[in-house]
Amino acid sequence: MFPIHGLDIAPKITQPLLCINMQSFQTEINLKDLRKYTTGEQPVVRENYTIRHTTHENQSDSVHLIGYWLNLIMKKLNPVTATRLNNALIVRFLREQMTGGLPSLAENCLHDHSSYIVNDLTINGVNNRTKQIPTHYFTFI
Repeated sequence: MFPIHGLDIAPKITQPLLCINMQSFQTEINLKDLRKYTTGEQPVVRENYTIRHTTHENQSDSVHLIGYWLNLIMKKLNPVTATRLNNALIVRFLREQMTGGLPSLAENCLHDHSSYIVNDLTINGVNNRTKQIPTHYFTFI
C-alpha cells in the first residue's frame, strides 16, 4: 500500500472499487491505509476480498514460471487455483458493474473454491467479521 500511504485521496474516488488482497499482505499498516478507501459510508460499491494461503506473487504470472519464493514456510494455495480465483473475482466485479451478469466459468470457480475467499479485510487469513460470499452470486444451470 506504499503508493497510497499517507495520501488523502479516498473522498475523491467516485467509481466502484474492488480490492483483492493476498493473505501475506495483511499487515496492520496496509489494512489501515486500505480501510480509508473501503469502509464507512461510500457513494459507490466498495468490495474487499482476501484470498487465503496466498502471497503477493499470486497476482502475477511469476509463480507459474518459477514457483513460490516468498514466505516459504507459509502453506500456499495451488497457483492455478489462486490465479483463477483472482481472475474470477475481477470478472464478476466487472460484469456486475457493466451488465449485472456473471459468466458461469467464473461463477463455478468461485463456488468450488469459496473456502479460500474472505469477503472482508483480514489479518493473516483470520476473518474478524465472519461474512461469506452471498449465495445469490451462485446460479446453477
